Amino acid sequence: NGHLDVVTKLIAAGANVNVGAKTPRWKSPPYRFGAPLPALPPLHIAAVMGHLTVVTKLIAAGALVEAHRADDVTMSFDDTPLWKAARWGHPAVVTKLIAAGARVNKGDRNPLAAAAGAGHLTVVTKLIAAGANINNATHSILSHCSTPLCIAAANGHTAVVSKLLQHGADKS
Repeated sequence: NGHLDVVTKLIAAGANVNVGAKTPRWKSPPYRFGAPLPALPPLHIAAVMGHLTVVTKLIAAGALVEAHRADDVTMSFDDTPLWKAARWGHPAVVTKLIAAGARVNKGDRNPLAAAAGAGHLTVVTKLIAAGANINNATHSILSHCSTPLCIAAANGHTAVVSKLLQHGADKS
């Protein structure tokens, strides 16, 4: 809930800032239906909630900006803090994560498409400025759409469509 004082005390007491996370080198056991899911890593929670001060503290304490949940067997890109911050429209958190080394072009689900589909113009602008591939196809629940432009258009986000076109999005 953005309680920086609590996060600070936990870090000072030696709490693992990457609890519940895995990196591509870590192998997850198969998920069993009905088994409890591991907790989200703290950086994921702070990113999805937009708590910039907590994100900043966790990164400073060594939180992995590209880590996935421990139960994410597929290692899909939508399970990174940057994707979550982009999808939920937190531009300051997006900026912080990129500055800390989060990659804007990685995997088959990208933060630009997530932000475009949700209509977050400020986040779209920041991701484009950071070098996001404007025509990168992504996994989408829309069977006829796979680019940020198509996803933004399908969701009626006119300002985002205009921004993407302004930056050279492929109209075909």
